[in-house]
Amino acid sequence: HWQGTFSSIFLMSLQPGIFGEQFYVFVPFIMLGLLSFSVIFFFLQISRFFNKSRYYAVIFSMFTLLLVVQHMISKPVAFFWYNAAVHYIVPFCFGLLLVACFIILYKERKLRWGALIGACIFSVMLGGGNLVTALSGIIGFVTLFVLLAFNKKKRMLLILIIPAVFNFLAFTINVVAPGNSLRQEATGIPGNPVMSILRSLFYGIYYLGDVWLDWQIILFVLLLIPFAWSFVQNIDFKFPFPLLFSLYSYGFLSAMFTPTDYAAHTAGVQNVIFTAYIIVIALNVIYITGWVYQGREREKIKSCETGAIQGKSASFIWVLCAVALFSAVLTSIPSPERFTTALAIQELSSGSAKECGQIAFENIQILKNSTEESVTIWKVPKTSKLLTSDDIDQWHYDTKNYFRKKTVMVIDKK
Repeated sequence: HWQGTFSSIFLMSLQPGIFGEQFYVFVPFIMLGLLSFSVIFFFLQISRFFNKSRYYAVIFSMFTLLLVVQHMISKPVAFFWYNAAVHYIVPFCFGLLLVACFIILYKERKLRWGALIGACIFSVMLGGGNLVTALSGIIGFVTLFVLLAFNKKKRMLLILIIPAVFNFLAFTINVVAPGNSLRQEATGIPGNPVMSILRSLFYGIYYLGDVWLDWQIILFVLLLIPFAWSFVQNIDFKFPFPLLFSLYSYGFLSAMFTPTDYAAHTAGVQNVIFTAYIIVIALNVIYITGWVYQGREREKIKSCETGAIQGKSASFIWVLCAVALFSAVLTSIPSPERFTTALAIQELSSGSAKECGQIAFENIQILKNSTEESVTIWKVPKTSKLLTSDDIDQWHYDTKNYFRKKTVMVIDKK
């Protein structure tokens, strides 16, 4: 009764702890590194698609990563719990790298075999991962086929078929796995695809336009606009139908809520959707700014050929940066959990992170060194909001099998 998410299970089996528990400390570095690399590489290829300087890719990716990393919905699940991060954040990174490979294949006249092989690998890993990003991959492929067919790009259509087949086969294996129905039965909630789609559209409005839309998002948009204005100048690409582009963005993000709603009637897996939300906002800022720019007479606008931001725009950006920094500091004092860095500083200074680490270390020593078949370990306290969560508490359910014990009892440490 195997579960369909085979690529995630494969990556879970490679968690650093299998080489020694001390190597688990590298998990946040791996996750932050992969997330940073995929976002930067994605925006590098976006800049390359428009024949623009890497300067813009650095700006767009740094602003995006700053907001994503600092404002992640569930920080422990995103950066410190390997299985959850590799199941949700990593496939999303594969999706960004897949799009980057497509841009390389589209731009190059000669077939780039490295990009094609990479696209096929990422297609399989995306289709065999969590159903949120897997479904997004299918939607993305369908969208690309429609756009390429409409623009009569026969060469790229033929190239796209190869990774599309890999992705479709992986997704099919993922969906038809017998373990999926067993998980569905375990929830006790029958799925209704029509109602799940409708609820997903509601979640799209509720989370994207209400829960997650705060002063940080607004400042993010305002900071991007001057750079986007400079970016879209001297571009041959047209930016038609901006409203349609934004509506598609809303539909794409809303669809990411559908799998979890269908399975459990919840809007779970918010980390990966929030990350996609920030990137989609950045793309919408670029697209709408391009449409506005091209709607005016170009000769009335001074071209910024060097890509530099000067004069009033530079002052505007520095003022916004100062406002953002001041607001972040004020917010961090009463609510450090709003920002990853502020929360880390608070927990390091208060000792809560050290307490969690010490108890976890003691538990591992007991489990590894005890010759008894039945052992008792300490319950890890919930004092750290950066290292613990209700989801991570599942770790002790299978501890006895991992350490080859008959029973493992978890008790509070007095």
